[in-house]
Amino acid sequence: MYNAGDSQAERSCSIIKPPSSYNEGQERHQNSDDCAITKSPLSKNEEQRKHILPPDSSTSTEEADGKTGHERPSEKKRKRKHSRKNSKSLRHSKRSKLSDPQYKDGEDKVNASRIRDKIPKDLSVRHESTQKKELRGGKKRFKSKRFKKIMLSELAPHQVRVTSWMVKREREPLRQACGGIIAYEMGLGKTVMSLACIAAHRLRKKERKISCQATLVIVPSSTLATQWLGEAEKHWHADASSRVAIYNSANRGLKFAKQLIVLATYSQLRHEFPKKEQMKILESQHGDDNEAYAQEFKNKAGLLFQINWFRVILDEAHSITRWAGRTFQACCAIKAQHRWALTGTPVSNNVLEFYPYAVFTKCDFIGSRRLFQKEYIDKGLTTDDFDTPLSYLMYRGTADKSLNIPETVLQDISVTTSQEEEVLCRYHISEYKEAKEKAAMPIYEREQDENETRKVEPTKKRLWRPIEATKQLRIRQALSHPYCLENFLMGSEYLDVQEVKELVARLEEIQGKKSIIEQLEADDGWKASLGQYDVGIDALKDRDEPDFGGVFDMSKILDMVLLQHALQESECGKNNCSSQDLVRFKCGHIYCRACLFELMVQSSNQLDGQRTSTLKCSVSSCGQDLLGRQPVVTLEMMAAKAIKNKTSVELGKDVLNNTVQPRTEEPLFFMADSSGPRFIPPPSTRVTATMAVAMTWLSEAPEDKMIIFTQFIPTLKILGYFFLYLCVRFIYFSGTLSKQQQEQAINAFRTDPTVMIMISTLKSGGQAHNLTVANRVILVEPWWNKTAEKQAIGRVVRMGQKKKTYAVRIITNHRVDDRVLHLQRTKEITVARMLQDDGHERFHVDDKRLADLFKPKVMEEKKKEKKSKKESLTFE
Repeated sequence: MYNAGDSQAERSCSIIKPPSSYNEGQERHQNSDDCAITKSPLSKNEEQRKHILPPDSSTSTEEADGKTGHERPSEKKRKRKHSRKNSKSLRHSKRSKLSDPQYKDGEDKVNASRIRDKIPKDLSVRHESTQKKELRGGKKRFKSKRFKKIMLSELAPHQVRVTSWMVKREREPLRQACGGIIAYEMGLGKTVMSLACIAAHRLRKKERKISCQATLVIVPSSTLATQWLGEAEKHWHADASSRVAIYNSANRGLKFAKQLIVLATYSQLRHEFPKKEQMKILESQHGDDNEAYAQEFKNKAGLLFQINWFRVILDEAHSITRWAGRTFQACCAIKAQHRWALTGTPVSNNVLEFYPYAVFTKCDFIGSRRLFQKEYIDKGLTTDDFDTPLSYLMYRGTADKSLNIPETVLQDISVTTSQEEEVLCRYHISEYKEAKEKAAMPIYEREQDENETRKVEPTKKRLWRPIEATKQLRIRQALSHPYCLENFLMGSEYLDVQEVKELVARLEEIQGKKSIIEQLEADDGWKASLGQYDVGIDALKDRDEPDFGGVFDMSKILDMVLLQHALQESECGKNNCSSQDLVRFKCGHIYCRACLFELMVQSSNQLDGQRTSTLKCSVSSCGQDLLGRQPVVTLEMMAAKAIKNKTSVELGKDVLNNTVQPRTEEPLFFMADSSGPRFIPPPSTRVTATMAVAMTWLSEAPEDKMIIFTQFIPTLKILGYFFLYLCVRFIYFSGTLSKQQQEQAINAFRTDPTVMIMISTLKSGGQAHNLTVANRVILVEPWWNKTAEKQAIGRVVRMGQKKKTYAVRIITNHRVDDRVLHLQRTKEITVARMLQDDGHERFHVDDKRLADLFKPKVMEEKKKEKKSKKESLTFE
């Protein structure tokens, strides 16, 4: 399937390529669970063709192949018996591929009329032309006793339509895909639709020899698994909901295959998927032997990949859009007859993010990634032909008036960055230019107006991308809050003592310093944006603490940073001394107790004529007398003291006594503040604006709960620090919290009426959660695409919301935010075109083109690959 020019990602994912449609009847039903790890053959011999003929067919094998002849009754009886044995999984399909009118003359020529019947007439992903039919069929199907034995709740009309389409797709005898994409907006009940589909279409006892009856549901986190369990208990009868289990690989005594639903996380799935090196060895050793390949994969993979699931459902399925990532590979390797992807935001950045969905659902007509790009993408947008396969594979819906979801008010608040923040940002730009000079890359006078990716030499693009990404990250951190720059300021690999001194000098050069609020009020557009939240601004002005929108002052913390760098450059720092007893002398150099003692020994061992009355500094080019000894305390020493002291309390803990720490290292700025002299955090424009909005809402709507989303943990901790001082009860939510802490946080926010605010990171708390107890949202920073922001707001704008929703986004006037907004608009055009949200006219293709679009591409590419191999052998 993969040519010499294909990417390494495509070669490494060869085990998960879409199976051919030829084996749909036999492979996808009899052993469709193995299609993810078994390379389906693309042609069958005469023996195999005989086996897939239906038992009630009166046409002999010779007649099917264009021959005539008669068989003895005993021979027919033997073949009929053998055919029944191999067609147990074809109970829903009474015809094989060769006899199905979808194909012509037993060949892989697609019957266009049959395919067209499966596609909405208007090529709409919203299926407007078939909604009434799906609603009628769903209502009739959901009246059955078998369905009501499981399902307790009544479905909304849009849920009936989607569930009816899902069940119909699963019961199709021959399919171009093993499932589809449910792309309904956030909060419209995709979980309930899935539960209804599971209740409506279950394996009967006689059919469970091929696969188990369980549906595997993959969710982003264990908290979401608990939420799914709660939804099952809410919408299913108790007998059925008791057969919903949360996966634990250690609990093998629980027979997961006999459950109705098994809930696992993406991280558990990745953990049980073989390592990259193992997959390469597997491919190289057994690439041509399907049985050996499948057996060896089964030996290396975990339990999730050994069970033949009846159905697999990916919740928040946009997690697999990273092509060739381990999450994508692991999801495609799951063995299941039916495969569904649930997501409110199928794509976020470009059209190529759609391709992993096609591979996961086993679309045999999509072909390779390169072919998909050539066939359906033109200048970054989808072609007119793309609407045809998209409408076959996806069912999309958005909120309408019939759902009675209250209005949502969205507002962008524009704020002016402070002079101090501009200094920090300009400093990072200068550092960025130095990094480019070292890489021998061009520097433009107006870089923000240049598209450098087109001008940089291909050999230097690998150097350019990380440099550019680092610059953008540092500037965004500086605009969020200066504490986000801790790793940059403290790291010797980034700055030295002289560079830190230059930064301090630039900040001190600012004349006539004004408070952050005064600088905000000086903006011409103040009244139209943040000035609307004057209640919160006045409350901040009344505070005596400078960190509440006061004067920006980082002098104390930067002095400690300078001390840390000076220690790293001193003799003790070079020797990596473990002693924490440090002293500094008048010359400015630092010694620990051990190094100072060693210096004294060396001096005492000198000859009488060389020995001096006072010790001399041993640092090269110094040699001054070691006078004016002063004890030194560093940030690391203060943080270590705070960790050892069990009575010390880190500032900014929430009502559950939780705090949030980065995954890599302890935040020295916060830890040192809890054990030594207070370092008042400097105010920032974004945090001040966020506090003004939050305090206004707390005053004007004291019963409304709110969620504040940020992308940086230090900003999250600073906001918690401020709310703690204001005596506002809040909780943290972040991926760095333990499973138990996350569940406790969500439960406290939902059930405790005194907990008014949840401060969450955008990635962890901005998807999958149902938080209709809140109706106000603040996005502290914009994200690189609009879909992540929609996901975050969708936590409160959903079915079950009773109040009007207010969402605010803080935007600075810095050019980095301008670039983010520009990228958002560009990506929004791409996504709207692909998902038919832009209202573009859709065009039907003729029968010849339709047959070509749905022709199995795997077979075609295999033939080309074999032909190229033969030609290469002939040439040699």
